Amino acid sequence: MLKFIFKRLIRAFGTLVALVLVAFFLLEFAPGDPLQKFNSSSEVLKTAKEYHKIKDGLNKRLGLNLPAFYFSITSQVIPDTLYKISLEQDQIALKKLLFKYGYWSQISKYYRAYNKLLEHNRNIQIEDKTLQLKCHEIITASLYRQTPTNQLYRIKVLYGFYKDKEGVDLVEDLLASIEGLEVRSNWTKYLPKLNFYAQNKFHRWVFGDDRYTKGIIRGDFGISYVTGEPVEKKVRNKLFWSVLLSVMGIILAYGMGIATAIYAVSRQNQTADRAITAITVILFSIPAFWFAIISLLTFANPDVLSILPVSGIKPIEGFGSNSNLMLKLFSTLPYLVLPTICYAYSTYAVVTQTFRSSLIEEMKLDYIKTARAKGLSEKEILLQHAFKNALLPLVTLFTTSFPLAIGGSLIIETVFNIPGMGNEIMSAVYHQDYPVLIAFFVLSGIVTLLSYLVSDIVYAFIDPRIEIEELA
Repeated sequence: MLKFIFKRLIRAFGTLVALVLVAFFLLEFAPGDPLQKFNSSSEVLKTAKEYHKIKDGLNKRLGLNLPAFYFSITSQVIPDTLYKISLEQDQIALKKLLFKYGYWSQISKYYRAYNKLLEHNRNIQIEDKTLQLKCHEIITASLYRQTPTNQLYRIKVLYGFYKDKEGVDLVEDLLASIEGLEVRSNWTKYLPKLNFYAQNKFHRWVFGDDRYTKGIIRGDFGISYVTGEPVEKKVRNKLFWSVLLSVMGIILAYGMGIATAIYAVSRQNQTADRAITAITVILFSIPAFWFAIISLLTFANPDVLSILPVSGIKPIEGFGSNSNLMLKLFSTLPYLVLPTICYAYSTYAVVTQTFRSSLIEEMKLDYIKTARAKGLSEKEILLQHAFKNALLPLVTLFTTSFPLAIGGSLIIETVFNIPGMGNEIMSAVYHQDYPVLIAFFVLSGIVTLLSYLVSDIVYAFIDPRIEIEELA
């Protein structure tokens, strides 16, 4: 058994590594510029000087000043330090220029002149802000819209805008750097180059840097683009409620489902068996949102049965100042009854029908006939012989039902106003808050992986032949 478990742990570790790699690359290649998302939502930018100070700080805090991975394959004309340019749109524009002109020395000279003039335009104090924005558009157009040489005639117009010597000198430097660009046939751009980086975003994201992040290996998934607070803080409390309700729902569904299936098989083809089959089929067909709303209208409605709270996880007035842990627990339990039932009813229907079918098949096998020939009662045969062997399909079902219960919690949490992960995920999708989404992706993957690992071990415990065949 130990050898079997060790082998499964090795496989699980390999899967976990693959999961982390996929999560990182989803985060890395998500559309949009993280720096711009964070600036637009979390910081109040009052001046250009403040903007650059905040930008530099966020570069270090978000790790945007590092290469993506331990190695990269690029063209020979692409410098291995291009990743240090924080703005993604600038990197894209510079790559296009590199493939056209092929010499980083010329393009970097142009880019420095471009940034100096752009910075000067941000800092000048003029009353006509429209004019200032027009100058900004002319400068950035040379990098983003077309090649710099096609924008020369527009850049020369800037001579008439800037009255100070510094501005005129910077315009001249930009024009000189643009005129120094020459389109050359550089065949080296078709040759690949392998670059290695000891410090990179992936290493920092996984293991941390002991300054800005601890790494996901210690539960630090970075910071939210929307609020700027740690993702771990946003997820921790909300994940607790989603997991709690999922666990309670699974326990309820499996406990009642197994008991119902045994009762149905003991009365196979009788009225009770047919009624159970019909009820479970109906339950499985009911949409979650409809079941949740009907439950509220029935059991939390003053006009029908007002025996359970409508929504939330605690009284509106909160807990009393003298409330201890037990009082808080008993005050919270009524709020969890309906959500737990809504989590459980669909899984209950599947468990009941799956286990019933499995038991019926087991009862047809030869060893059951032998047990009957020995004079054992049907109850003893069912519980002592068929029960354990019939559990295997339920173990398989568990590997998907528990992760799906956590991932599919949005509707139930919305209807019952539960502060779980469902609403947090929808908010993250709407605001493109990728760190929160990736954190949920990784945590869901880990839960699924643990479910499969537990299932494999339970398989081997229920049927030792699985372990023997695996190790053979």
